[in-house]
Amino acid sequence: MPKKNFPENLKGLSVKDARRIFEFLGKSDASLQKFSEEIDEIEDSENED
Repeated sequence: MPKKNFPENLKGLSVKDARRIFEFLGKSDASLQKFSEEIDEIEDSENED
């Protein structure tokens, strides 16, 4: 499953780091929630291998 809409330079980050960055950037909770869901999907697809 391809990783869509996930910037190359964020791939190495942990979910915790990514959330911290997005909060720092002042993303709305809704955007952060959507981002978190995308990360969860990516992690799920990586764990299937």
